[in-house]
Amino acid sequence: MTFRHVAASASLAAMLACRAAAPPAAIPAAALPPVDAAVLVGAGDVADCGSSDDERTAGLVRALLAERPHARVFVAGDNAYPTGSLDEYQRCYLPSWGAFRDRTIAAAGNHDWLTKDAAGFRQTFGVGAGEPLYRGEDVGSWRVLAVDSDCGAEGACEAGSAQLVWLADELSRNQQRCTLVIAHHPRFSSGHHGASPAHQPLWETMVVGGADVVINGHDHHYERIAPLDTSGAPSTRGLRTFIAGTGGRMPYELRDPIAGSEARIAGRAGVLVLTLDPGRLRYAFVTVDGEIGDQGDAPCVGDLLTIASNSNELRP
Repeated sequence: MTFRHVAASASLAAMLACRAAAPPAAIPAAALPPVDAAVLVGAGDVADCGSSDDERTAGLVRALLAERPHARVFVAGDNAYPTGSLDEYQRCYLPSWGAFRDRTIAAAGNHDWLTKDAAGFRQTFGVGAGEPLYRGEDVGSWRVLAVDSDCGAEGACEAGSAQLVWLADELSRNQQRCTLVIAHHPRFSSGHHGASPAHQPLWETMVVGGADVVINGHDHHYERIAPLDTSGAPSTRGLRTFIAGTGGRMPYELRDPIAGSEARIAGRAGVLVLTLDPGRLRYAFVTVDGEIGDQGDAPCVGDLLTIASNSNELRP
């Protein structure tokens, strides 16, 4: 399946030109990947017409993409608030993050499904009516899989659903490669929504299938969680989680850290920058204030080693 680029209408183009651009954001040099690297940058929970933080996070993305022709963008769901309608995508998402649409790997979130059949998401990212909202593509040497974690729509919470069968097959066919999954809902989180037992079938499919990394949104904070096994216990053979619901929507406060939580940042919009090296992942979370909130690296094949960087927690 291909997420086709959808051209903006003349009226939308005029709106894009008229909306004031956010001040340029500077990414610290220490967080900038090499210009020829395979890079994935983005966040979830992005655009709200009542906030300018999505313009500020878009500024970070724009700065990183400028000299990196191989870089890709991700959005991890709930990309246009409050209901994911086409009007909200046009008025709130496209004026900021729309500039990267043809380079974006998009996952849908629960707010996208508040519009019937996620029609706003579909029309924005060129997914036809009735087509599944899951896909896979290569980013450098990595396999990147975007899934729809909504329980009712694509069966993310139902063992044996078409989506989970597809996901298991993708992971099976890419055992010798690094694999990353983008899914809106986290199974485990130290944030407002917390753990989601309903998503255990999706989690088990990823862990058993050997996925290396999952990126989530839904909780509006940043968190890095050590590899966890199917039960949520730390394991060197588990799945590493990044929660990056920090694209621009109102932030949430943190709750008590869960087992395996290694870094937590509350109250800061920002983007997750992943450098996808062969056999290895480098990551940095960059806030809209130009601060590196979290940074490190880890292997993605076989036993995932403990990341050398210290656990940290930032609060507003």
